[in-house]
Amino acid sequence: FKAIESLIRSFPFALKIRSKITLSAMHQALSLDKKTHRRVVRFVLLEKIGACCSFAGQYCSEVDPLVLDNALNWM
Repeated sequence: FKAIESLIRSFPFALKIRSKITLSAMHQALSLDKKTHRRVVRFVLLEKIGACCSFAGQYCSEVDPLVLDNALNWM
């Protein structure tokens, strides 16, 4: 993870979300995404631009809620 974080930080854009945006607000926004299904947030993982990874024939994959919260809190 540290290597990925270091690579991301080498680009000139902000990684931190404004403190006014709460975890609850981020969850609410994610719940409105078209990939959300039955109130479960799902993501698409790209192999490269224009090519998605397949998970047992599906292109959207659920993310463990704890992993999602950890990622959002990191931001």
